[in-house]
Amino acid sequence: MRRPASLSDLLAWYRSEVDAAIPLRIHSRDIDMGGAPQWHGAFRQYLTAHPAQVDRDDELVSPLRFWLWRLGGERARYLHALAFLDFDWIMAAGFKGVADADAAHDYTRECLRQLHHQMYADDGTPNEPRRPEKGRCAEQGCPNKTVKLRCQEHENA
Repeated sequence: MRRPASLSDLLAWYRSEVDAAIPLRIHSRDIDMGGAPQWHGAFRQYLTAHPAQVDRDDELVSPLRFWLWRLGGERARYLHALAFLDFDWIMAAGFKGVADADAAHDYTRECLRQLHHQMYADDGTPNEPRRPEKGRCAEQGCPNKTVKLRCQEHENA
């Protein structure tokens, strides 16, 4: 797998990752106490599970959520918005406050490149996810101890 370089290639790659990660069935056939349809189990788990949650085989429940969590901050929020806006990068950038089309193009491309770089090595093989040690900052390579997800230094990055 070659590393996608153009924005259109990166968007196609990200769309395929999102399509594979998000369960298609949102609701079960059951009704909750208030009369609303209940979430389907897989969809509920996608929304509510911790991004680093693993299954019985020690595999990540949702690898894409894990990598977005590791990316963190504005970039991850932007990529979530991009997916939920049907990959319309101009609209997503507009919500972020980037009105210039060239700047929106560059920002979207850079966010997607960073995510791809985290997920895949240069030769295209998937990177091994490194979950943070308990009590350590989730930012890759950060040795700081914290009771939160990220240390104070990386919390708003």
